[in-house]
Parts: sequence; C-alpha cells; structure tokens
Amino acid sequence: MLSFERPESPGVVVQKIGWFSLRLYASQAYLDLHGVPASAADLKQHAFVDYIDELVSIPAVRWLRDAVAAPNIVFRSTSMSAHQSAAAGGLGIVLLPSFTATGDKRLLPVLHQQIEVKRDLWLATHDHSPAGRAACRSAISPRSSGRTATFIPSMNSSAANWGARPMCAMSTTSRCSPIRKRYCETGSAA
Repeated sequence: MLSFERPESPGVVVQKIGWFSLRLYASQAYLDLHGVPASAADLKQHAFVDYIDELVSIPAVRWLRDAVAAPNIVFRSTSMSAHQSAAAGGLGIVLLPSFTATGDKRLLPVLHQQIEVKRDLWLATHDHSPAGRAACRSAISPRSSGRTATFIPSMNSSAANWGARPMCAMSTTSRCSPIRKRYCETGSAA
C-alpha cells in the first residue's frame, strides 16, 4: 500500500520512500478574470477549490491550509479529480500534487516559486505476507540484491516529471557500493 500518511497498524512493515510536492494551479480563464496573484498576500482576494473538511478522513490531505491562510473556498468536493476539473473550469485556484497537474494543459502554475507544500510517501505491507514483506524490504533495504532495481529506479525516473523525490535507504548507507549509491541518488549507474 502507498500512502501519504504513515500507517500506524500493528503487524505492518512501513518505510518512507519519498515525498511529493503540491503547488497552486488555476485556469487561464480564472486568471484573466481575477488577475494573477503576485504574492502570497494577494491570495486572500482569490477563490479556492478544496475538500469537504467534515468528510476528510486523512488529515494529510488538508494541504490547502498549509499553503493559504483562511482561503475563500467556493467549491468543495471529496474528489481530487473534481478539484482539478473545477479549477480547470475557472472556479478558482487549487492546490494539487504536481504529478496530477503538471500534464494538464488546462491549468497554469500560480506562485510556484513561492508556495510549495510537501507530503511524505509511505510504502506499507502486512508483516504476515511473505511476498509483500520481501517486496517492501527489497525496495528499502541497504542489503537488498537486484530487487531494488525494480522499484526505486522507476520512482527515480518519474520523479522529475511529477515533483517528487524518491528516497533510497542505500544512498546514506556506508555498506552500499559506490555504483549502487550513485544509482540510488541519481537514477543512473553511469
């Protein structure tokens, strides 16, 4: 299981495997009508799209409050894709994970140099599942064999495209060979 909240269940093997960025986005139509905010202080004059607070079961998704003080929410939904569509339709500014918004041609970045929220990404598996436990441990263990090559590199190759930074436990371990350490840090053994 991948999660942005650290699972706290007995019998679960959990490891932080990276993080992802969330940034503000809006449609060209919204920005044409309401203006482009020049600073974080300007955001108090803008409309926002967000979650229905009472229905949020994972506190980590209450990310807008980490970026904007007292936002004027004009549209609420339990669905991140609904948020994205509402913002693309011109209803307001939305804070989205970069991996969902970057490829959306309907949305433009807003204050990307000033506002960024980060959330951790966790990998968890039940301890009673030998296959799942082995897969999780091989992705995170400094002593793992070639199995790491099936998980961490694919995360590294995608990271630049969606604003996340995967972590490799081997990159800070002295027992890691120089080639594997470089591979974990850069995604390339060259």
